[in-house]
Amino acid sequence: MKQLIILALIVLVLPLKAQQGTPLAVHPHFNTSDSTQTEKPDQEKSAGTALLLSLVLPGSGQLYMGEHTSAALFLSSEALIWLGMFANDAYHDQLVKDYQTYAVQHAQVNPEGKSKQYWTDIGKYDNIYAFNEQRARQRYFEAMYEENQQNYWSWDVHQNRITYDANRLHANEVAARVVYFQAAVVLNHIASGLHALYLARVHNRKVKQAHAWNLRFQSSSLVSADRFIKAHFSIAF
Repeated sequence: MKQLIILALIVLVLPLKAQQGTPLAVHPHFNTSDSTQTEKPDQEKSAGTALLLSLVLPGSGQLYMGEHTSAALFLSSEALIWLGMFANDAYHDQLVKDYQTYAVQHAQVNPEGKSKQYWTDIGKYDNIYAFNEQRARQRYFEAMYEENQQNYWSWDVHQNRITYDANRLHANEVAARVVYFQAAVVLNHIASGLHALYLARVHNRKVKQAHAWNLRFQSSSLVSADRFIKAHFSIAF
């Protein structure tokens, strides 16, 4: 912070001598012997701290700057984004359970210990035999399933397989939405950080301007024979 240098002290002496036999008039606003025109300005705040706080937790930088309304907005936005993300994840989990239950009911699938690839494959072929036959023709033998009760599936109706696969794809689309929530989180952190940085710079600029010059007035005591007013002026560079 720049040093405050007093360049001048201007003393205005205004002798207010009373006329012979006539008392001085007393004005109410001279009841105090010293009055300050400007209040002491606030101290500067760290712009880096404000930025870092909001980058870590949106709204905290605004709280640091004393801006409670904008802090509440950024904190609320953060909470809503995370709430939406959790809700979307819960919805996806429910969709997965639904299409897996559907496969158990209509394709005689044993759901225990199945991989994601298995749940994809059963939606593409009516039964395990059709799947293995296709893989054998492609000479992709390592991808074939052992034909046992653990791996078995056979759709009762072709349309049920189509319905199942559509439900599975929809669940995947819901899961992919997480990228939008993640982007919203990042943007909210960046926006809050930049806003807190802006608030800090504006605040510090006002503090510097307040410290740049100062003007005070001082009046003499009412009981003094000679009445005067002093003006104290200081400026900082």
